[in-house]
Amino acid sequence: MFEKIIKSLKKPSGKCFNHPNKDALSFCHACMRHYCEHCLIEGPKYYYCNADACLKLYSQEVDYSRTPRFCSQCLSETIDAPSGDIISVNLIGDKFVCENREECPTCGAVVLEKIGPILGRKGSYKVIWLNSDKSTFISRKLK
Repeated sequence: MFEKIIKSLKKPSGKCFNHPNKDALSFCHACMRHYCEHCLIEGPKYYYCNADACLKLYSQEVDYSRTPRFCSQCLSETIDAPSGDIISVNLIGDKFVCENREECPTCGAVVLEKIGPILGRKGSYKVIWLNSDKSTFISRKLK
């Protein structure tokens, strides 16, 4: 159940916020307090505690995971111009390169630069990956 957190994070030092006699396994992505495995809810990407405000963010994460789309903030920062296909054969062709490692906390969009072998830079896009191997995505061009 907690394989994602064990692999991606070092075990936090400290005790569970709710159970001071238990070691904390991880932290709530919303309130950042440390909790034991019994106090955490596993979301698609992060873990949350049972506080009302934290559960609201958990529900939002689940909703955007089930129906990937751009949030209102990302829509306001972009125009409705998708990047088109990213096609590369023998390392020749268009590709995305990382421009900004920060992920939108609401919809999970990342900013990527589209580059090509001849024309070079083709623009910056907000991209939401639709599968784990990053072969399918939706995108919008930054303003």
